[in-house]
Amino acid sequence: MRISKTIAIIVLTGAAFGQSGPAGLTFAAADVHPTPKEEFSFSFQNLEPGKRVILRGLTLTHMIALAYGVDDDKVSGGPKWLDVDKFDVVAKPATTKAARPELQEMLRMLLEQRFGLKAHKEDKQFPVFVWTAAKNGLHLTPSKSESEGDCEQNSADGFLGQKCTGMTVEDLGRRVRLFAAGYFTHDVVDRTGAKGRFDFALKWSGRGQVGRIPDAISLFDMLEKQYGIKTGEDTMSLPAVVVESANETPAPNPPDTNALLPPMPTEFEVASVKINKESQPQMNFRFLGGRLDLRAIPMREMIEFAYGIDDDKMIVGAPSWVEHELYDMVAKTDPTVDFVGIQPMIQKVLEDQFHLRTHRESRPLEVYALTLGKNGPKLTPGDETARSDCKRSADRTGSLIMTCVNTTMADFGDKMRRNAPGYIDLPVDDATGLKGAFNFTVTWNGRAVTDPSRAGRGRDGSPESADPGSGITFFSAVEKLGLKLTKEKRPMPVLVVDRIERSPDN
Repeated sequence: MRISKTIAIIVLTGAAFGQSGPAGLTFAAADVHPTPKEEFSFSFQNLEPGKRVILRGLTLTHMIALAYGVDDDKVSGGPKWLDVDKFDVVAKPATTKAARPELQEMLRMLLEQRFGLKAHKEDKQFPVFVWTAAKNGLHLTPSKSESEGDCEQNSADGFLGQKCTGMTVEDLGRRVRLFAAGYFTHDVVDRTGAKGRFDFALKWSGRGQVGRIPDAISLFDMLEKQYGIKTGEDTMSLPAVVVESANETPAPNPPDTNALLPPMPTEFEVASVKINKESQPQMNFRFLGGRLDLRAIPMREMIEFAYGIDDDKMIVGAPSWVEHELYDMVAKTDPTVDFVGIQPMIQKVLEDQFHLRTHRESRPLEVYALTLGKNGPKLTPGDETARSDCKRSADRTGSLIMTCVNTTMADFGDKMRRNAPGYIDLPVDDATGLKGAFNFTVTWNGRAVTDPSRAGRGRDGSPESADPGSGITFFSAVEKLGLKLTKEKRPMPVLVVDRIERSPDN
């Protein structure tokens, strides 16, 4: 586990932003700017009552969805950059007691004032999954829990798993979109007729395992066999937002913005670090309500997170023990601080307690170069006026699909690592020389299918009976587009560790 991967999350104009407008509907101050390139590729949103609202690494599509209370896929229209460019917003509500609907209204006003957003709501037809009672009826266990419904991960024996208690079937339909996005790619509509709250113990297999491991089971089949919940498909009219226009460059911050915003703390109120000496350590990263709790984290990963580095090879000069020495850290800060806000705080802890000293420089590092194949590209030119987007999905055979619309090769390279992490473990540099944007589809199989050494063993410990080398790799899928990925060395920025002590000065 890497800290940065754990966050990922998993999963918020006129000349200037003014303080005028209907009372209670505008932020008292707001800093709006493009997300810095060096930040991690995760998104973070805090649109809850308090002294500050923080949105990090969000596209304007996501901000619009958040402001209007719809899912991202319910936002249509608008310029092609809407799903590509990312922005950060730090804002001060007019009152710390503003409820979420009021904050959404403030965000809508901010988008209108700073991005010149023009949008309207209308109902549109969307594909949905529909849950109905199976032929033999429902098999649901009423919950005895008095607490608010919740789910927690419960994976074991090679299966994926979630234990959900005190949930309605409708609640479960919302949750599966989060923890089983490979199966439930659309909204889930409950038509089972079930009333009340129930407990669910869900265990299922990944899409790539179904049909390849003898006792693998899809989540669709598991829900029907164990609970009598049958999954079908339909279309229905749902609220949506249509974007008419927006400006790619936000209006500049007013001169007094920084003075009006609550200052971000620069160090933890309290922080304790110690070497983890457990015989069977369980790695954990938790940051909630201003409390940071790191357990059994290698020093290298602490450095990576603190300095905004998302690649092991971009830290050089560190002693070998940073790879395997594990540490626990417990710290406290303002509850409205986000992940980016705690990075300099962790830096200070490392500098003060481990005497860490670093500098940055450029060195040749291995990357994947995206180049043209022998027979040239097999890509369809995109519509310059259409939105740009790449969506990953999976079919019922377990094949992974990446469908890109109006996407440049540079954007394609950026999205490879997130969509095909089993293959792309290095930065991707666009060396195709292709200009403009294109429409294309990439279809491949996971590494457990194409690489026998990664396939593992069956549930009973015996070798898997299916041939794990029968699929298509991501590299081969890219070659079908007339493109090629090769490893090369290119100058890249690195963090050089000049000094670090092994034991903290607590």
